[in-house]
Amino acid sequence: MSRSIQLKPEFKKSIKALLPRNHFPSQQALTDHLGLSRDVISRFLNGKPVDRLNAEEICQALGFDIREVTYIEETQRKQTKIDWGEAISSFDLFDRSARTKELETLTQWITEDKCRVILIEAIKGMGKSHLSYQLVQENKNDFDFVSVRSLDQYESIDELLTDWLYFINNEEDINQWLASSSYDTSIRLWKLSSTQYSCDKILLGHGNAVMCVTFHPHEPILASSSKDGTIKRWNYLTGECLSSWRSPRPYENMNITGVTGLNSAQKYALKTLGAIEN
Repeated sequence: MSRSIQLKPEFKKSIKALLPRNHFPSQQALTDHLGLSRDVISRFLNGKPVDRLNAEEICQALGFDIREVTYIEETQRKQTKIDWGEAISSFDLFDRSARTKELETLTQWITEDKCRVILIEAIKGMGKSHLSYQLVQENKNDFDFVSVRSLDQYESIDELLTDWLYFINNEEDINQWLASSSYDTSIRLWKLSSTQYSCDKILLGHGNAVMCVTFHPHEPILASSSKDGTIKRWNYLTGECLSSWRSPRPYENMNITGVTGLNSAQKYALKTLGAIEN
């Protein structure tokens, strides 16, 4: 999980002044453009800590380099919690000079491009594990939690998830939420505690595999994106779908009712691309 960051004090006035120059006559206009809450926009522009992903969206909209105008306040930083599991202890034997290019590419994917899953594939004996552990070692301070696990240690995904939840919760008696997306078009909301986890809700509404889910940092809102071309916003406490967006498709709302000369496969293809049939 990436850390919260905040605007440097010396940039407060200049960034606020850039709102109208970037066609945002007010903070509310920027709020509507980005789809973030007014509270997040206001907190960031006034130098308060916000989620890094939100800060990146705001800086991009205003044309600022996030690395130049923001920082992580030392008093806000948490010590990274690390569990190396059964990882091999061989960092001193790793020849970094021979893998510099790979490490730089992987670091960019993780810290800048925000890739959620990365596959390192090679034949046995090529140093995949050493490379992975070195990557974690070099980037661990950018995250609150680092857990290294081998799937060979577990008989089921439930066992792995339970182990991971105990690590995250640190055996504290707290309730948290976890959302998982699936190729079966569903979103599952898991209620977590220090001793157990359970599926609390199943959200249905997407027409294809759900590829990504993310929580709002301050409100009970979950966003999801799917291969069906839609983004949906949910209230994860009630399970209600609050809104849905779809990029216009090539044949959006073209009525093919009564059209002749099309077979069933062609009609299906046109409907997939936005056509409708009454």
